[in-house]
Amino acid sequence: MDPVALGQLIQMQYRVQQVGFSHHFPQAQSFLIGLDQRWVGRVVIDEGDTDLRLVDLAVLTAERRKGVASAILSAMQQSASERGKSVSLAVSKFNPGAIALYLSHGFSVSSEDEMFMQMVWGE
Repeated sequence: MDPVALGQLIQMQYRVQQVGFSHHFPQAQSFLIGLDQRWVGRVVIDEGDTDLRLVDLAVLTAERRKGVASAILSAMQQSASERGKSVSLAVSKFNPGAIALYLSHGFSVSSEDEMFMQMVWGE
């Protein structure tokens, strides 16, 4: 694919994702994830009355399996525990790596449909 067209497609997908996040989670906050003085990912978190919602967690492919996502999840779990809240998220059923990660952090499936599992920790 032409690099210009690919860049435009990526920008369009990013804008659509941001609109979806802002519609469903208007108070969500986005944070860049740094490691060794460089950006390696992004996390979007929405704090509700009773839980912290992991809206999105993305780590660069080259930085995966280095504990970055685990560190984010552990920090969220600690923060939620200190506030008396749970942590919730949705994960694609077609993402076995992410499902395994969440299960290893003590998340359980609270509901599911054809595409997604809703998972919760600390309820």
